[in-house]
Amino acid sequence: MKRYFIHNPFFRLIAPAVYGVLSYFLILLINNNVTQVYDFYSSEEVYSNIALTYLSYESIRLVILMLDRFLPEDYRKMRMALQLIITTIISVGLVLMGLNLYFKYVVGFTVSTTQILTVGIVYIVTSLLYNILYFSNHYLQKENTVKINAEKQHREVLEMEMLEFKNDINPDLLFESLESLINLI
Repeated sequence: MKRYFIHNPFFRLIAPAVYGVLSYFLILLINNNVTQVYDFYSSEEVYSNIALTYLSYESIRLVILMLDRFLPEDYRKMRMALQLIITTIISVGLVLMGLNLYFKYVVGFTVSTTQILTVGIVYIVTSLLYNILYFSNHYLQKENTVKINAEKQHREVLEMEMLEFKNDINPDLLFESLESLINLI
């Protein structure tokens, strides 16, 4: 069975946390300048952004697993575009719903249009990067499989040549040659 990097438990735990912190700082820098980042930094918002990133990553991963399992062979050629569209829509939709719920129930405000737009764009890019990671791993695995199969064929050819070489050695001829050498000595 193919084992993709995105299914690694270590990646699933660490990557969203790191990316969540980085995307939070990116959102802060988009809305403010560098000197204001310290003033507007909130650990509660960092944790909520990490949770949104976990939500995004796991929803994308779930869509990828569903497409692997249920996508008919007819649509395999359109897999990249189809996966990118579906994962982006679902991931960004869930993140925006989560953001809306966070602002409504935790902060007590409504989300502004610029905040929705900023977070939406950041998580569209997140979906794109996650899909790029998946497809690069997918095609790397395909290429490695082709190389491994070529190496197996090469090994089989070498084993057959070695077997033929062993069979070409005539024991009678070898024995007679050794007898001739002994007589000459």
